[in-house]
Amino acid sequence: MKDNALWSAGISGDLLSRIGPLNIAYGDGIFLYDTNGKQYFDAMSGAWVVNTGHGRKEIANAMQEQAIRLGYILQEGYVNEPAQKLAEKIIQMLPEKITNCLFACGGSESIESAVKAVKQFYFMEGNYKKNKILSRQHSYHGATFGAMTFTGITGWRYPFGKGVPGARYTPHPYCYKCVHKNNVTGTCDLYCINEMKKIIQEEGADTIAAFIAEPISMSAGTAIPPRKYWEEVTKLCHKNNIFIILDEIITGFGRTGRWFGYEQWDIDADIIVLGKGLTGGYAPLSALTVSNTIYERLFTPGFIHGYTYSAHPVSCAAALKNLTILEDEKLVESVFEKGIYLKQLLEETISKYSFVGEIRTFGLLGTIELVRNKETKERMPSLFADDIKLSLLNHGVATRVGNQINLGPPFIITHREIEDLCWRIDCALSQIRKEDYY
Repeated sequence: MKDNALWSAGISGDLLSRIGPLNIAYGDGIFLYDTNGKQYFDAMSGAWVVNTGHGRKEIANAMQEQAIRLGYILQEGYVNEPAQKLAEKIIQMLPEKITNCLFACGGSESIESAVKAVKQFYFMEGNYKKNKILSRQHSYHGATFGAMTFTGITGWRYPFGKGVPGARYTPHPYCYKCVHKNNVTGTCDLYCINEMKKIIQEEGADTIAAFIAEPISMSAGTAIPPRKYWEEVTKLCHKNNIFIILDEIITGFGRTGRWFGYEQWDIDADIIVLGKGLTGGYAPLSALTVSNTIYERLFTPGFIHGYTYSAHPVSCAAALKNLTILEDEKLVESVFEKGIYLKQLLEETISKYSFVGEIRTFGLLGTIELVRNKETKERMPSLFADDIKLSLLNHGVATRVGNQINLGPPFIITHREIEDLCWRIDCALSQIRKEDYY
């Protein structure tokens, strides 16, 4: 029998061979346990997914009950009770202009759904040339072919050609590495907004259907936008009749300390895409939510779209129970304060290392920048990141490491556990000698 029949994508073969891959047997609370019984902090909640923690029997029970009652039904003209209840609950949580919800299995699928919705909208309007999608450099919106096209990170696109026609990219508000600050004051001049204006003018506002972005970007590493950024983006898009697609796949359902990221900056979006924390990781589910303007235009002809597993009743049952836990245990209300404590301890314990650049948190989103030089902010080689990942695993911390160490523990983490996590990260980094890499 082939011993590596299961293909682990998204990771190099060299790193995979060094770390195992790890065989995780079970999870409990904020921890993972491998088949040898070793404990690991799930320091990124998988991929910002397991917000309510591992081992929630109440979610598993809700899924089992629904699977026995109705395990599957096609969504083309049929509804099921969990999906209906979940759609109503989500719409009640969102701004009044957002009126309808379409489910899929993952964030990439719902990003594709969003882009198809705006393209079909303008097609039905007879506006055939308004079909370009504007996204941001350093952004990530999914791994499927279309979502990949609107991802600004070139490393996710280069082997696959040009992708879907009509993608354009504008500068990202990645303030830590911004080289366009005012030469005199060193303050932000909103270069990213000025460049966005230029791109819209050059391409023609009458050709751009939508702008897609996360409220706060994790692809750039908890890249917190300047205070006025979203205010200016909203004005610019509304002025030019460009839909705003807000990618809340990571930020939605409490990760920033409020239920949704748009609340932090009062973003007036036309489409909001949700996923990851919706079910707490217990089942695949994502959601496209749209304004009544879009829904009404597509209702009569029908949205030419759909997935086999859309509105899966078992996944929707998991989501309903997960949201109930978030509400009943008031977990979202604790997130922002825990994030402040996490940053405070990280600053105290690891800012001493010469390869640690900026430490950023926003709610329970966190990033530790890894740099060769704190002044130039030059990146370290990939082997450096691989060695840090291995050292973290050796010290019982499971997370993603590249140019940054990304963090995002489950909302149920306690102050004592935050202290333990930061201590383990400190121990892991103490084993690294930057001089060995150049």
